[in-house]
Amino acid sequence: MRLVFSKFLLWAWRATLIAGCVLFFLWLVWQNVIPSGYLRIENDFSQQINSSLFFSPQQKFISDLYPADRVSPIETDASGRCWQQFFSEPVYFKINLPRSFEKVRIKIFYQNIGQPLLQIGLMKINQGSNNWAFQLQPLENQIFDQLNWYKIVKGGVTLWQKNKKFNTVEQFVNHLPVSERLATFDYNLTPEAITNPKKIILWNSKTPLQYVDYIISNYQSPKIEGDLKKAEAKFFINSEFSDGRQIEFMLSAPDLVKNQQTIKIYKIEAELEREPLTTENLLATFNNLLIRLINKI
Repeated sequence: MRLVFSKFLLWAWRATLIAGCVLFFLWLVWQNVIPSGYLRIENDFSQQINSSLFFSPQQKFISDLYPADRVSPIETDASGRCWQQFFSEPVYFKINLPRSFEKVRIKIFYQNIGQPLLQIGLMKINQGSNNWAFQLQPLENQIFDQLNWYKIVKGGVTLWQKNKKFNTVEQFVNHLPVSERLATFDYNLTPEAITNPKKIILWNSKTPLQYVDYIISNYQSPKIEGDLKKAEAKFFINSEFSDGRQIEFMLSAPDLVKNQQTIKIYKIEAELEREPLTTENLLATFNNLLIRLINKI
């Protein structure tokens, strides 16, 4: 009787152990499926690592900055915050993905005292970084932030006027001035609205503003949070920019070396979105995850 009972306990223990392992595996798979279609991750430059089936234990979802000859080692300030600074540009970071996503919102928490322009780019895959094949967006433009022109902000678009003539952004883009000069920055005008192309220029850091009357841009000034600035950018992710496993970003600050400046990055956040899991795409999703797991093994 005791022998039968002992065998039963051993069988029960093994069954429980196997069931626990199966449930844990299914839980890990479910975590990597991201059924809601939304994933928020961050790198605060501490030693936190991923909990994922598809990455090595040493990998972070968001990598530290690289290459090593343009960035400093990770340091810690008096309040215990970790940070990494770069003194040459461009520098890069990668986001390791548990699955493919369609959109990403990047938030950068940083300190920048004297570098006028800071921008971020999403890099195309299968191309060298020297090709500069990026979607570029501004994070900070101190030249614009210091303008004392009349400013209108509406729906993520900012219009600066040296002398106020328009009350809304809509009024301006529907009646572009013919005789005055307009500079655009990270903003595309519809061809139908342009009546005098010679008066429209693409702004860059060398553009003399004394010859410009208006500036229109999707740029938004960074927010201030304590002693840090927070800037963000949004990108759409297609097959040109990701293989479903990774996306790579560039941080650029032109003339950083010339100005003998550094920029300290304290935290990088990413909010990733895709279509939520439904009964229609359930099978395809698990097939893709199974293929990735087999390839990893």
